[in-house]
Amino acid sequence: MEMYSRSVTTLNVMLSRDAAIKIQKIAMMDWLLTGRPWEEKHKVCRGRRVDGIGDWIFETNQFREWYEASSSRILLCDGAGTIYLY
Repeated sequence: MEMYSRSVTTLNVMLSRDAAIKIQKIAMMDWLLTGRPWEEKHKVCRGRRVDGIGDWIFETNQFREWYEASSSRILLCDGAGTIYLY
């Protein structure tokens, strides 16, 4: 009986975690795909920008090499925080 109880507890924990991830995914997709048009969302995000934050990246050799060699001007930064570069 104890083994059955542990198995049920483990299953419940896994289902709760999966449900939380699913809720986060739905919320993110809802934000991206519904409601205000993406252009308006972009304006809201850009309005939160603090002048001078992140400018250091434009001074790095890696950025300059990418910028000079790339035909694309879109830079995606993935990390723990939110980064907007224009």
